[in-house]
Amino acid sequence: MISKLIINDVEMNIGVKFLEDIASSIPDTESNQVIFNELAKSKSASVRGYIAYKDKLSEETAKLLLTDKDSEVLSNLLRNDVVQSVATDEDIEHMINTLTEEYLVNLIGYLDDYRNIDLDLHLENLLSLNSPVINYAIADNRNMPNKILRKLSKNEDPDVSNTAKESLDY
Repeated sequence: MISKLIINDVEMNIGVKFLEDIASSIPDTESNQVIFNELAKSKSASVRGYIAYKDKLSEETAKLLLTDKDSEVLSNLLRNDVVQSVATDEDIEHMINTLTEEYLVNLIGYLDDYRNIDLDLHLENLLSLNSPVINYAIADNRNMPNKILRKLSKNEDPDVSNTAKESLDY
């Protein structure tokens, strides 16, 4: 990616640090969607991460960023409404395989907001990781399906099972 700044026909090449500053401070407006898409193609995960945090992404940019291999970039997408409307089961599977445990906990907090996915499938995939931290995050989310919460209410970890029971009783 070649990045240039042009002011009154004066042109200069800019490096990655300057590009990071631009990506972090560019206004989050629909009129900037074209530049967001270009910056989402950057080799710098930091630049892509700043763009992933924007609310006004186009569907094209959201789909591009959903394929990212960087955990922080993907994590920054989790709360985005456009992402939640375009993400597929394959995208969620990619997230589950890419995100760190900490970011998977964040994903669990938003997973029921995704509109075009098989929630039960992904919760089962998360449970198959056998992570007490992930199991607890699912159990602690009262928006999870009762079937999943009942399963967790029998978990060997008392914190997980008790929290799942509380979520069921809510």
